[in-house]
Amino acid sequence: MSNLKRFSLILTAAALAATTLTARIGEKRSELEGRMLSGRNAVKLPSRSADILLGLDSVPYRTEILYFPEGSVQEVYYKLAEDGQATTSDLEEGIAAAGNDKTRRRADSLLPPGWIMHVVYVDNVSVFESYRRCGEKMSRYEEKGILKINQDESEWKRVSSKDAEPSAFGYNMVREDGEVRALTKGSYMLVFDTDFDLAVFDVKEEASATQDVEAQGMASVSLEGF
Repeated sequence: MSNLKRFSLILTAAALAATTLTARIGEKRSELEGRMLSGRNAVKLPSRSADILLGLDSVPYRTEILYFPEGSVQEVYYKLAEDGQATTSDLEEGIAAAGNDKTRRRADSLLPPGWIMHVVYVDNVSVFESYRRCGEKMSRYEEKGILKINQDESEWKRVSSKDAEPSAFGYNMVREDGEVRALTKGSYMLVFDTDFDLAVFDVKEEASATQDVEAQGMASVSLEGF
């Protein structure tokens, strides 16, 4: 069974279990947004703003976005680090500036102190979450907190690059049950479903193989007559 087919089957079980778990990966979209957007300090960004933030040079997985499986739905949220009123209008100027060529690497300093959170849903279930701290460096306590809320009844363990299994995103942490992986890289922390990771890996490998075959064909044509 391919990773993509196995991933589809896993989602059914995840959706049924999500209501009893504290982990955010595997949570239904309605529950995640109901909790996160119920207060004043978080907003869901319009697609144009989301596209700008996901296209920044600093996004460590921007290439992998092209290989997300069919049916994936992406949303980007902004949450203030402290209590306050978050509005999209307050963020628009900073996001627009971050999209300019001269400031593409400076999103952290152009937005109010808080978090950019990118979530990927498949069948309305969260399978990938990216956390980016803005305004200041993510503290080790915040890193531990993100891992804690995604821990479920398992424990996290660190993984060296030589011991890591195939992965589209790369990871340096994995839950002992093997179902969720995590990666801390620069100002980002990624937490994602292992089967989603492998599904993206498969799509990326298939695309690479197709491109290689096409390159061989183009080489034959371009060298003809030499």
